[in-house]
Amino acid sequence: MYLDYIKQDDLGFTKLPDGRYFFRTSVLTALLQCPYKLHFIAKNNTNDFQKHIALIKGKAVHATTSFLIEMYKAGLIKDAVKLADKFIANYLAETIKVYNKNVPNKQQLQLLQNNIKIAAFNFAKYTFKNFKSYITEKTFIIDRDSFVLKLTPDLITEIGIIDYKTTSKPITTRFYIPYDYALQMAIYSYYLAVDAQLLYYSFASNQLLLTKPGSFKNIEERILRLVEILETNRLYKNTYACATCFYRSMCMLQK
Repeated sequence: MYLDYIKQDDLGFTKLPDGRYFFRTSVLTALLQCPYKLHFIAKNNTNDFQKHIALIKGKAVHATTSFLIEMYKAGLIKDAVKLADKFIANYLAETIKVYNKNVPNKQQLQLLQNNIKIAAFNFAKYTFKNFKSYITEKTFIIDRDSFVLKLTPDLITEIGIIDYKTTSKPITTRFYIPYDYALQMAIYSYYLAVDAQLLYYSFASNQLLLTKPGSFKNIEERILRLVEILETNRLYKNTYACATCFYRSMCMLQK
């Protein structure tokens, strides 16, 4: 039952002692898309490096980008360039302490490190070139009667929020933005009252794309409806989301 899962803070979803629900944005968007995903979020919380490779790479890119930006703001960008490899290597070493099963070999880790560095440098260069002011990974807490949200945008600039995303697909005129990413930006815009855009880096085409997703209505009403669903344990499947769902194979095996 999900009540066994929500005691675990590291899932990004917790029932607080006062009865309210705590959400990190990534888990919130997943559950808003399909509440049934809650059955698999905890089960996927393993120490298998390969199963979490996309998450690990994404977090490492974000951390490295923030490191480069903060060093640039301090006038130490030359030092940051020299220290980037060491920063990423240390980050991955700490990550391996947590995800210590099916760890990549030395050659694979080096390739992963290079990809992280390339993406982070592209994000950082774009930021330096296009924005005059920027704040990295500032956390906001949204406090409501039945829920609490933790919002941590990657970057806040003079034009609003910029969230970094990487993709293995080439950027084309028909580039697809996943539903959960678009919903995440809508949540940021609604609660922080600023525009929110996605800055993509494609490993396939070595391109950057700044794009503003479509809008969503009734953000808070959606969250309140989710809280009611969780309270009554009515975790229905949104079959329209199955085709792109990360948990699809696990869900198909569920009886």
